[in-house]
Amino acid sequence: MNAAIPLPVGLFAWQPNRNTVRWDSEPYDVDGEGLILFDGSDRDPQLPVNLEAPRRGKLTDFLYSPLLLLFVSNRVRLLVEEFKTDGVAIHPLILRDRTGAIVDATYSWLNCRVLADVMNADESGVEYREGGSIRHVQSFVVNRDRVPDVDLFVCPHPWLRIFKEPLVRAIKESRFTGSTFEPLEGLRWPV
Repeated sequence: MNAAIPLPVGLFAWQPNRNTVRWDSEPYDVDGEGLILFDGSDRDPQLPVNLEAPRRGKLTDFLYSPLLLLFVSNRVRLLVEEFKTDGVAIHPLILRDRTGAIVDATYSWLNCRVLADVMNADESGVEYREGGSIRHVQSFVVNRDRVPDVDLFVCPHPWLRIFKEPLVRAIKESRFTGSTFEPLEGLRWPV
């Protein structure tokens, strides 16, 4: 195995802070129909996404939902827009109560449309399931040649939202709530 050459900029895998309230509702369209959302989708950014707010719990800057999508506050959205995030489509996210009344309309879904398979599977100790999907990654090794020139993207194998170090530093300095960042190099997955 070759000695790892450090990346010029650190990469971090985003995870929601699992100690915050989990938003278990399914996102829905204006007509009340459930939505299937995924990073890279071609959904029109002008169409809002609706999400039913839990009855209790504090709003955080990054919302923890079972979909693990980047549902973020306006503060986060504004910061992300200051960085090189050309491949991120921003969709309005409307938080509603059980009756459909608007609780908060200042959130957004950051739809990461840049997908880059940056894992060197041969050196990462990947275990596969019978169908070919990844079961476990022993220690993530980054393939430097595949890292895109944006500050936020998705690694599809395994499915991780990746933030570059300057953006992570700015998020931490801003004291945004509801997220954690783990160094990608050496990461065991699932986290």
